[in-house]
Amino acid sequence: MGDNINNIVASYKKFKTGYLNKLGKILYNSKQPESVEILDRYINNYFNAKFYDIYETVEDGTPFSFEVLQEEYNGLEIELLETYEGLTKQVKELKKVAYFVCNLDGIYNSEEDLQKLIEEEVVKDKYIKIILGNKKEQFIKEFITMSNKENKILETNLDEFFEITTHKQESLALIDMTYNIKVLNGYRKTLVNQVYKDQKLYLKKAINILDKIAFQILKDKCLGLDDQLEYIVLLESGAIVDGDFAKEIKDIINDKLVNKKLGIALPDEILFTREKIFKNDVKLSCFRDMTYVNEIEKKFASVLALPIEYFIVTNYKTKREADIIAYAETESRIVIYEEEE
Repeated sequence: MGDNINNIVASYKKFKTGYLNKLGKILYNSKQPESVEILDRYINNYFNAKFYDIYETVEDGTPFSFEVLQEEYNGLEIELLETYEGLTKQVKELKKVAYFVCNLDGIYNSEEDLQKLIEEEVVKDKYIKIILGNKKEQFIKEFITMSNKENKILETNLDEFFEITTHKQESLALIDMTYNIKVLNGYRKTLVNQVYKDQKLYLKKAINILDKIAFQILKDKCLGLDDQLEYIVLLESGAIVDGDFAKEIKDIINDKLVNKKLGIALPDEILFTREKIFKNDVKLSCFRDMTYVNEIEKKFASVLALPIEYFIVTNYKTKREADIIAYAETESRIVIYEEEE
């Protein structure tokens, strides 16, 4: 998926806002450019509120609900009335259209359920009843067609050629990627790993990981399965180009929906030598195999002085286990996990 689009969430937003605008235009068929702009503003406002908790008039970070959206739309209406002087009727009517369409978004299970929900909304607002009029059948047909397309998108399987290995520890999911050797028709794992040391191929591998996790975060949000689990993806130097994350990676990790739930862990030598890395809008962590580190106290102190979320210990000598565990018990940012063979 990473080869085809720059940002899976941005692509989904384009699809989602596009079809909500299309539904709105069925009800409010105006070729007036200003009306098209006003409807699009309301629709995009809904997406940003629902998926990012970002608002124009309500305080950012407020958990989304349709009651909050109504409050946001009331504030946005005031701003639009100032921007579009003389279009009071359009601003007020399109607010109702946008709220009606967005309120139906993603909550029906069948055509019968959709019919019932529409009837309930029509009772609440006579204006909706008037504009729906004889367009009801067309509206429902288009709504179901677009919803089915969305369902197909959310059911997309990204696992055909790779699988994500997740090591869950409390609210953290530490992630690397293992290529499915069966799919690769008997190629040895060591050979596969050797091939993926190539910079270009590793970059594709990294994008595959991040696309997969971004897609899962998006699906969880759409399906109301948003929880407290935080994903941390362990990336190597192959993800870095000219001292910073490759552009394709930046497009994914700097998305405001994705980076609420996704962090990136890099080897400490990268974090100490690439200052640009810290300018990205993503939570950074460090991972390190401590097997051959003799001065573990010094290593912990130097890495934890960096502005990082976690220091992930991927391995260590058995004789130093007590020391490392003792550090982890006194420093909440130290996470211990051993890579699976």
